[in-house]
Amino acid sequence: MIAKAGANPAFLLYRAGSALASDAGIDRQGNKRRLISSVLIVKVPRLLSRQQTGPICLPPESQALSRAMTQDPSRLTLYGSFTSSSSYKPMLYLALSRLPFSFRTVNLKNGVQKQPEYLAINRYGQVPTLRHNGLTIVQSNIILDYLARTTGHFAGETEQDKWTAREWLSWEADNITNVAKVRHYSRFRKVDDAVMDYFRPLALAAVTLVDKALENKDWLVGNTLTIADIGCWGRMVFMAEGGLDITTWPNVYAWSKRLKDQPGFALPYDLIPSKDKEFDPCA
Repeated sequence: MIAKAGANPAFLLYRAGSALASDAGIDRQGNKRRLISSVLIVKVPRLLSRQQTGPICLPPESQALSRAMTQDPSRLTLYGSFTSSSSYKPMLYLALSRLPFSFRTVNLKNGVQKQPEYLAINRYGQVPTLRHNGLTIVQSNIILDYLARTTGHFAGETEQDKWTAREWLSWEADNITNVAKVRHYSRFRKVDDAVMDYFRPLALAAVTLVDKALENKDWLVGNTLTIADIGCWGRMVFMAEGGLDITTWPNVYAWSKRLKDQPGFALPYDLIPSKDKEFDPCA
């Protein structure tokens, strides 16, 4: 993606796919002109001097954003990181659904999530982010709910099942997130033992509740795989990295094997790429 050099700061204009309320403008000579489509204005650093001419190349951290802005807005585009359990949840949904989508990597280690180009689409500076049909959806469980509603996969068989699946997602965000904290503090960030002593029992209690819910059941909600299973498993998959042995919970262990038997299933490090990638499973 390129733009002409000009006044500082430079701006890039992208087609955004839906009409603005105003469709007319005034050029430098005072003549009216019509805007063909809406534009999104993204500020980028000035890369050429006022005397230079020719194209300005976007910096690497902006390239993923610009590609997503210019592609078919009806194509699902997911921003995430291969080390992120939150990114794994919608990635697993899309893989199990066998849906085509674009993945745009956000390098958390390099702080890309805090740069202006990414903050423009995710105010929290977190992953994941989903863009689809002109909408921007953030927070992993909200993305799962959106995908279930819009694509029809794994929503639940009955109206009650659909609401119960969403209930599980809300509970997961408060409880199974403790599994993610134990994993994070075990692998990525050393903390005082008192911190681990606080979060580890909460993580154990969360997994125990899931184990009890799976007694004599294949899935958490109804008789089919739903976003409840995907959302809860998406964090629990990293249990071992937090020192939690999944075989301690026999129902959870059997459930994990049923998940792994589903067509399209893959574990996080096999599924989430470290670079941008197009996924077209039916191509």
